[in-house]
This record gives sequence, structure tokens and C-alpha cells, in this order.
Amino acid sequence: MPPRAIAVLRRLAGDLRARRNALTVPGSTINVGAVLGGLAANIVPGLCEFEWEMRAIPGSHHVDVQTRFEAFLREP
Repeated sequence: MPPRAIAVLRRLAGDLRARRNALTVPGSTINVGAVLGGLAANIVPGLCEFEWEMRAIPGSHHVDVQTRFEAFLREP
């Protein structure tokens, strides 16, 4: 491989490492993807359901994250 190609690949590898580090998430994430409930916009529903997903980061346990989220949902 020509020396210039090696230099370009090294720079590209450094750029990719920087991007990966820039995308580091500081904690586990929860995403509410769908909310279902009610019959019309001006009626408070008797029941509301939502679909959610969780992504736990390394070092955290998904059960702990889920427990904290469920406790948050029970707050008035």
C-alpha cells in the first residue's frame, strides 16, 4: 500500500474513533414509541397504554433501570 494511502487510513481511523466517542451515551435510555388511549382529543381517557423500549448501558442492569422507571410512573 502506498505511504499516502496509509496516512489517509490512519486519519480516517482517528476520525471514526472520535465520532464513536462523541456518541457515547451517559446513561441508559428509555424511548416511548407509541401512546394509545382515549376516543377524542377533548376526552380524558379511562385507560392509557404506551409501548416503550430500554437500552441499558454496560455496567448497569436492565432490571434496575426498569424498576426505577416503573417507580417514576407511579409518582403522582
